[in-house]
Amino acid sequence: MKTLRVISIYLLVLCTTFYVGIGVFQLICPFEQHFDTIEFAKYWKIVDGYMGKRMSIFMPIWLLVVILNLIVFVKTWRRSPIFWIILSTLIILIIDISFTITHQIPINKFFQSIDVNNLTEAQIKIVQQYREATDKNFDERKMHVLIVFILISLLPYLLPRLYKEQAKINKNES
Repeated sequence: MKTLRVISIYLLVLCTTFYVGIGVFQLICPFEQHFDTIEFAKYWKIVDGYMGKRMSIFMPIWLLVVILNLIVFVKTWRRSPIFWIILSTLIILIIDISFTITHQIPINKFFQSIDVNNLTEAQIKIVQQYREATDKNFDERKMHVLIVFILISLLPYLLPRLYKEQAKINKNES
C-alpha cells in the first residue's frame, strides 16, 4: 500500500503541475493584453480551439487521479491531513469546473461561432465585453489553481510523517 500511495501522490503532483503551468505562463507572459479587440478574438478562437480539446481529456484524468488518491488515503483520515488536503482539492476542482462551465464555456462558444476576419460592429462590442469577462474569469480560476497547487505541493512532505506515525503505531501494537 505504501508504494501505491507514493505513486498516486506523485501522479497527483504531476497532473497539478501541468495545470498550474498554464496559469503561471499566463502570469509571466500576459501577451494577450497587448492585442486589440480583433486580434484578441482571433487569438482566443485559436487558444480555445486548442485547449478545449485537450482539457476535455486532461480534466477527467486529473479528477480520476484525485479520486484515486482519496480512495488510497481514506484509511489515513484520522492520522494525517493528507486525506483532507486531497478532499479540499477535489472540492476546489469541482468549483473550478462548475465555474468554467457556467461562466467561460458560453463565452468560448461565442468565439468559436464568429468569423473573426469579418466582425461586425455589434460583434466587436460583444468581443470586448467577453474579453473583460474572460479576464475576470481567469483571475478567479488562477486563484483556484494556485490554492490547489499549494495544497498538493504539501503532500510529498506529509507522506514521510504519515509513515513515521504508522511505524510508531505498529511498534506499539507489537
